[in-house]
Amino acid sequence: MIRAGNLYKIRAFDISYILEKIKKEKIKIYKLKQISEFTYTFISPIIYEKKLKILFANIEIVKKVGYLSILISLLKYKTTLVAMIISIFFYISLSNRIWKINVIGDSESLDLFIKNQLLTNNIYVGAKKLDVNELSTIQNKILYVNYDVIEYLSIEENGCAINVNYHKKRKENDNLKFKGNLYAKKDGMIKSFDLLSGEKVVKINDYVKTGDLLVKDILTTDYNQEIYIGTYGSVYAYTWYYITVDQTINNASKQKETILANLLLEIKSQISLNFTENEYICEENMLQFKVENDRVYLKMHFTCVEDIAKE
Repeated sequence: MIRAGNLYKIRAFDISYILEKIKKEKIKIYKLKQISEFTYTFISPIIYEKKLKILFANIEIVKKVGYLSILISLLKYKTTLVAMIISIFFYISLSNRIWKINVIGDSESLDLFIKNQLLTNNIYVGAKKLDVNELSTIQNKILYVNYDVIEYLSIEENGCAINVNYHKKRKENDNLKFKGNLYAKKDGMIKSFDLLSGEKVVKINDYVKTGDLLVKDILTTDYNQEIYIGTYGSVYAYTWYYITVDQTINNASKQKETILANLLLEIKSQISLNFTENEYICEENMLQFKVENDRVYLKMHFTCVEDIAKE
C-alpha cells in the first residue's frame, strides 16, 4: 500500500499521449482507471505532485491516499495541530483526575462528615487519582481515627469516580429493642433514613408500595457472609392523601373563609393524629371548594413526611 500519495483525475482524448509524458518524466503511477469516455484516474506518490501539475494544467487531486499523506495534510493546518495537542493534553489530564465521589451509608448525618474526612485526606472532585495502596492507607486511617462513629468503611476507585461505602457504629444499649426486617406500611417515595442498625435495600427517591422490604436485618459483607444485626430506626417517605368533604353546615351565613379554616383545621388534625416528632404535613393543595346553601364541598390534596416503617 502506498504510504503517501494522491488520487488524480484528468481528461484526455488520447491517454497514450498522457502516459508518454509521464514515462518521459519518470513519474510513477498506479491503478490507472477510465471512469468515463474521456476521463481517467490514477494514483501517484506525493513527491510527483508538482511535476504533474506543471505537465498537465487540467489535472485535479481527488483526495489524499495513504496514512502518511493524510497526516501530512492535517499538519499543514496550524489550528488542527493545536487542537490535536490540546485534546491530547486534556484527555491525559482529565483521565488522571477524580470527577465524582459517591458516598453511600446508613446515616445521612454522617454523609457530610465522611466527605470532610475525604477532603482532609486530599480526596475531592478535581484531585489527582490515587493508586490502590494510597486509597487503602487513607481508608485505614479514617477508620482508625473515627472508630467510635464508623464501623465499616470501603473506599474504591471506579474510573474517574470514588465510591465510598460505610456503616455507622452500632452502640450497645440494652434498652434498645432491635427488630427484624422493616417493611413499608403504606405507599410513598423515600425521603431519608434514620437507622441505628439494618441494611437498606431501597434508595432515596425510590417509590415503594405497601409491603415492600425497606431494611434488612441481615448484613452481607464483601465476602458474601451474612451477619444478623437486627434493625432499629425509621424510614421517612413522602406520602399523599386526597380528602373530600361534602357535608351540611349549621350556619350558612358564615363567611367562606371561616368555614374553610375550620374544615382545614379539622382535616389536618385527623391526618396528623398519629404523627411522631419527625412527621409532618409538608404541602397542601386545594382542588375544589364551594358553599351552596347549607352544603359545603371541599377537595384537598396533602403531601406528608412519615415514618412508613413504624408499627
